[in-house]
Amino acid sequence: MTLFADNLESGITGLTSAQSTRAGAILGRQRLFTGGGNQTYTGFLPYDAVAVNANLYIMSQGSAATTDRMTISTSAGTTALITFASMGSATGILSGTTTGLGTKTVVASACFRPGPVNNPEGADIPFQVILSSTDTATEYGLSMTFRRRFKPGT
Repeated sequence: MTLFADNLESGITGLTSAQSTRAGAILGRQRLFTGGGNQTYTGFLPYDAVAVNANLYIMSQGSAATTDRMTISTSAGTTALITFASMGSATGILSGTTTGLGTKTVVASACFRPGPVNNPEGADIPFQVILSSTDTATEYGLSMTFRRRFKPGT
């Protein structure tokens, strides 16, 4: 695990704020799911993670059935963040609901601030990814992104 200091930023500081390209960095987690079936992956986000998002790379589809489902949630499945569903019959990048590829459902309030509001030095946020697949020929790549709060409570 790589440790980052709070308020990690990238870019150049300009003489005025309009000239600056300095901005918060986007961090991420990636996971490859091969062989279909039912799989679970658990991990952690930093205690101050915000703006969680994800894309699903469908690299190898299963059968013609579109019954595969992947859910990203916090705290052992208690709060859903993002759900990918109705996929498995085509390849591509599922970044939003796309006819013939699948659906993506985002719980905006949970994704923007998955941890407690004022958690300046709290515990990391556990998350869980559950894949339910009816085919063993699938290969999915999950790419989650997030930012870190600049100040507690924002």
